[in-house]
Amino acid sequence: MSDTSDATPGPGPSPVQIDVEGQSVEQIVNTVLDHALSISASDLFFCSNEDYLSVHARALGIVHQLCIVSIEEGRRVLSHIKAMSE
Repeated sequence: MSDTSDATPGPGPSPVQIDVEGQSVEQIVNTVLDHALSISASDLFFCSNEDYLSVHARALGIVHQLCIVSIEEGRRVLSHIKAMSE
């Protein structure tokens, strides 16, 4: 009888999720963009509510959550992205 317990993924973050805790705004943006490129993401989505900003990426037709940051940090992230685009 073979043990197949290793074949079933356990609890924990998705392999697509990234940890941005403790990073500066510039580092968060660079980490998100680098990770999106590494998974060949075709789209990035920045979704906010009154508590946080979540970043999602579409890769191979599937939308994955990449990270969540506080709403204050999320505002700074979006402002940084807007400033970089000019």
